[in-house]
This record gives sequence, C-alpha cells and structure tokens, in this order.
Amino acid sequence: MATPAVARLLAALEYPFAYAGDAAGTATLVSWVEDRKVRMWEIDQRTALRAPGPAFDAALASYLGELECPVRGDQALVWLLHEAVKCELEDGAGAPPAQVDPARVAALCAALGGDDLA
Repeated sequence: MATPAVARLLAALEYPFAYAGDAAGTATLVSWVEDRKVRMWEIDQRTALRAPGPAFDAALASYLGELECPVRGDQALVWLLHEAVKCELEDGAGAPPAQVDPARVAALCAALGGDDLA
C-alpha cells in the first residue's frame, strides 16, 4: 500500500499501474521512473531494475548511489519520486510557452511536499 506521499507523487507523475508496495511493484515502479522520467542509465543498464530479487537490490543501491540519494529505506522511494517530478519539470522548462500545460506544471509542483522526507 502506498503512503499518502507516494500516492500523491504517483498521481502527479501519472503512473499507469497500481502500486501495492511489494517487491514486484517496487521493481516495476523504479524501472518505469528510470525509463520515462529520470533516464540516467543507458537502456542496457536498466535490465536489473526490472524484476525483484538480489540483482534488483544491488542495481537499486547502485542507481540510488549514482543519483546521490541522501536517504535510505522507504524514504529512498519518496526521494526518487521527487527526482522524477523534478526531471519532468526540467524536461518541460525548455518548451515553447504554447506547449506548456499550466495545469500539469501546477500539479507537479503541488506534488512536491516539503515535509515528505522529514
């Protein structure tokens, strides 16, 4: 089950799957965030992020380390979702004004709760 912060961030990111908070759901979420929002790793590096297990755990630790995630445990997922929102906002920053959806920008900004990582 997603916490209120995770649910809010997933809604803002328009995450297309149900998130139950289990290992499989976390692997699906992390791989989706990397594939669609962050896009830091090359496509062939992302394979280990796609299925739960020891390879996923090691890949996730490496991934979060490369992103310089300052928190661990459950808070790391919230932090990663914040990064995804920021990446989406940055992607849209260079768009011509006519292509910017003000409601979408407002929803993304509203999702960035200041006390999520407290």
